[in-house]
Amino acid sequence: MIFIAVAVLLFGVSAQIRPAMGLYSAAVLALCCAPNNAPVEVQLVVSVACCFVLALGLVRASAPHGRLGGAGVAVVALVIVYGVLQLSATVLENSANVFVVAARFTLPAVLAVFAAARLDSAARCFLLDAIVSLAVLQSVIGVLEFLNLTAPIFGTATVYDTALMNPLLPGVVRVQAMLGHPIVLGLLIVFALVLLLNRAPRMRSWQTAGLSAVLLAGLFLCGSRSSWLALAICCVLALFWAVKNLIVRTFAILGLLIGLFAALTSSRASSILVEQLDLFTDSGSFTHRMESFGSFFAILSQHAIRPALIGSGVGSEPRLFAAGLLQQDGFLIIDNQLLTTMVTIGLFGLLVLLSLVAFAVFGLPPAERLACIAMLIMFFTFDALRWTGPIVLFFALVGLVVSYSREKERAKRTLASV
Repeated sequence: MIFIAVAVLLFGVSAQIRPAMGLYSAAVLALCCAPNNAPVEVQLVVSVACCFVLALGLVRASAPHGRLGGAGVAVVALVIVYGVLQLSATVLENSANVFVVAARFTLPAVLAVFAAARLDSAARCFLLDAIVSLAVLQSVIGVLEFLNLTAPIFGTATVYDTALMNPLLPGVVRVQAMLGHPIVLGLLIVFALVLLLNRAPRMRSWQTAGLSAVLLAGLFLCGSRSSWLALAICCVLALFWAVKNLIVRTFAILGLLIGLFAALTSSRASSILVEQLDLFTDSGSFTHRMESFGSFFAILSQHAIRPALIGSGVGSEPRLFAAGLLQQDGFLIIDNQLLTTMVTIGLFGLLVLLSLVAFAVFGLPPAERLACIAMLIMFFTFDALRWTGPIVLFFALVGLVVSYSREKERAKRTLASV
């Protein structure tokens, strides 16, 4: 697959599309060939290949026209600071092999931003369409996995050698397709759904409906409740933004509230809702994630000043679990990307990450903005940026801010010269 990606990048695409093809190839490699349940050696080799493919996508790519706007300059600066913090904290605290950290986390993030920053309108459409296609393919593989016609390459995701069961389908193992974990599959599907449903129509309505049905089937079978929550919030936001008339918007909100009230007052509906809510809040998954919020205060109040500000380095989590600064339920994964960021690169790093999210939310069109919001919601329940695939997806979105910033600046200069 790596050699095919390299050959396509070198000989098969135009200079205009090359950075987008590099981004897509890197995302496929990272998501499908280097999940965190793969052997460590495989993760490292494929991560290095991802960096190579991203860099190759920048070679002889068409030069973007126009200067960067203020948002674009800020995003580039913040991403560089993010990378420097990640590497410097790791070196200062000697928490992990800095080469591994650079290959798996830092370089894919920085290179993804620089690649996305060079995309024009056609290349952006190519990239986003390709990501939707990848999610549809993984959903189909997930359905085949549910039917026992395929099996995950590196084995089913487990917790202490116990397969993850689907909370939406009792007694059924959650599917993960080729992505190594059901939540990563859910993240990719939600990412694709909001792009598919909120961009300008790219196909006939029945085709959009069919692809959406496939994606929703994959989302149901992966059993990620946080993905459903992210999708629900994005749908409400999309409806709210789509309705420009204040009166219509008000009635739409009232309709939603009335529908929710009717569901809660219906004995049958309310009993189902209460039962599902009890199952959710009584689960170890929920309590583990809720306890992560208390760890924010433990880190800030009991940690030394330097680690609190610039972090304890990537790979320092086991030491902090042992010190009692993180959740003490025996599950040695944080499952909160915001807390993981503060633990590894400190309060400064967390502020940088949130600043990048803010620039993406306010600097991207509605579809890409919703994709970023979906990832932000997932950050509260999953360490997404400890997986190379989601790193490429997230920082590609961040890099699109630079691309759009350049277009806006060029439009301003054109108007000024008229």
